Amino acid sequence: MGNEKLLDNQTAIITGASGGLGETISNTLAKEGANVILVYNNNKKGADTLQEKIQAYGGHACVIKADVSCEDDVIRLVEYAIDRYSRIDILINNAGISINGISWKLDSKDWRRTIDVNLTGSFLCVKHVLPHMRRDNFGRIINISSIVGQMGVPGTSAYAASKSGLIGFTKAVAMEVANRNITVNTIALGYFETGMINSINSDQLDALKRKIPLKRLGKVEELSWVVRFLCSPLASYVTGEVINVSGGL
Repeated sequence: MGNEKLLDNQTAIITGASGGLGETISNTLAKEGANVILVYNNNKKGADTLQEKIQAYGGHACVIKADVSCEDDVIRLVEYAIDRYSRIDILINNAGISINGISWKLDSKDWRRTIDVNLTGSFLCVKHVLPHMRRDNFGRIINISSIVGQMGVPGTSAYAASKSGLIGFTKAVAMEVANRNITVNTIALGYFETGMINSINSDQLDALKRKIPLKRLGKVEELSWVVRFLCSPLASYVTGEVINVSGGL
């Protein structure tokens, strides 16, 4: 009994697994006993390295390439998961891109690409995973959004629209599948010590920290606790919620 983990033998799909916070989420689930399917689009090296790290501490991980904005890729991803593990218990929609630009200057193709990956990609994954979760009368879906979708930031109109849309999508789907013991929630992220934040200079970073009520960036383990909670039996009565992990923004 003492060796049991929260997610023993559950199967989890994590999109955008190979970079930044996706790696944190993948490690969190693997360490709790889940069989993790690491989905990447461009960063194969990162996904392969993450798989090796997980396997090194006794976790179970496999890697697959998929563009979540392409329905054929998503269908192939879900078929792969079912063929390998027979079920899908957890879906983490973490794949995302950000193409910045003032709204009246933003190229239409950049707008469409952002919506296609961040919003339509999540829709397609949910669409094709849900029949299996409904069959099993169980599922945990977490959509990774951003506080930018709640508060708006100049120059991020496409990204903000995609992340705001993800919140509405979460709430609607949560109501549609609640009677099948499937929970659907959103985590709205603030600024963390990883990923795109590394590209800004020290002055910009200091200014950003001053705007955050807790006056610091988030630590990856602070996201881990929330992911672990939402995937676990402890959150079985939590659905349709938006949980901000943002230091108070």
